Amino acid sequence: VREKDLKTANLNSEWMEERFDEELTEPMGQSYEEAAEGTDEEETETYTPNEVLVQEMDELNCRLNNMKEYDVRTLKACKEQGQEWVERLTIEINSRGPEA
Repeated sequence: VREKDLKTANLNSEWMEERFDEELTEPMGQSYEEAAEGTDEEETETYTPNEVLVQEMDELNCRLNNMKEYDVRTLKACKEQGQEWVERLTIEINSRGPEA
């Protein structure tokens, strides 16, 4: 939805649910070790439990912010769509004249 026009995008949260489900099914490391990037050797960096918690909190905070942004964009798109419908209905009602 990032680059799509929200008027043509599906306004339900299925894509968020699918993405969240995919993230939940991704394999999570059971150890506190992560391969160091940019090296040819088999080096690993060890993280303390506190560092792991901080990283996980940062990731959750990022996800929460993305969800909030999605909600705001969705609400704006729904508001615009609702305004369009009101305008169309007003035009239709006015075109029928006072007898309607």
